[in-house]
Amino acid sequence: MNKYLYVFRNEILLNLTYKGNIISSFIVQIIQMITTVFVWRALYSGENDIGNYNISEMTTYLILTSLLSVIFSPNSAFRLSNLISSGKLSILLIRPYSYFFESFSVFLGQKVVQICVVFIMIICFFMLGLFQFSFPNIVSILLVLTNFILLFIFLSVMGELSFWLIEMWPLRPIYNGLLSLFGGVMFPLDLLPESILNIIQFTPFSLFGYVNTKAIMGELSDDAMFNFLIASMLWIIFFQIIYIILWKKGLKKYEGVGI
Repeated sequence: MNKYLYVFRNEILLNLTYKGNIISSFIVQIIQMITTVFVWRALYSGENDIGNYNISEMTTYLILTSLLSVIFSPNSAFRLSNLISSGKLSILLIRPYSYFFESFSVFLGQKVVQICVVFIMIICFFMLGLFQFSFPNIVSILLVLTNFILLFIFLSVMGELSFWLIEMWPLRPIYNGLLSLFGGVMFPLDLLPESILNIIQFTPFSLFGYVNTKAIMGELSDDAMFNFLIASMLWIIFFQIIYIILWKKGLKKYEGVGI
């Protein structure tokens, strides 16, 4: 356990060393968020409500989804690609610990820094009166944490594709596009027809964006949160099985000197 805590601590220190990368990513996200908010405010011109949202609720939703999309970014999926292409994966494989848990420690180290920045920004936006916010209950927090674990498993599976793909970078815009559309970053998914919402609301991207945001806003019923929690756990089991299968097949292909 101590060795994973050591990896976790080192990753936090590494991320704090390169503060410019964190700041730049948040600046880009804030610019995109401001643009989206202004577009929606223009759509509200002459309208009191769109769907079940007034302008204040929509602003809150858009700010939260934009900030969460930074935490639920795909960056960690490309770590394995770098290790494989450089051949450095061999070093990790011979060390006396599980690569899976080492990778999870690195993932947590990266995300803790992002979560702290997001938390500070949420407090700042709240104090400036830019949106309404109420502290989520225990079930909401549990749902968000479960979706966070799902993110790690999902990105781990995504990263394993680097055993077969020479270039992984095309997957980044694909992931971001799917998160924007099916994760509700561009608009709340419950503005869609119910028949479409029922199909996509239980997908991983919806759980990463739309569901987490609604949970934090306290707008999900207990039954809905329970259903989303079950869906998230089922996805975790599914992707964990896929991860194990791809890991075994990928190691057989890995030559130890890069691909």
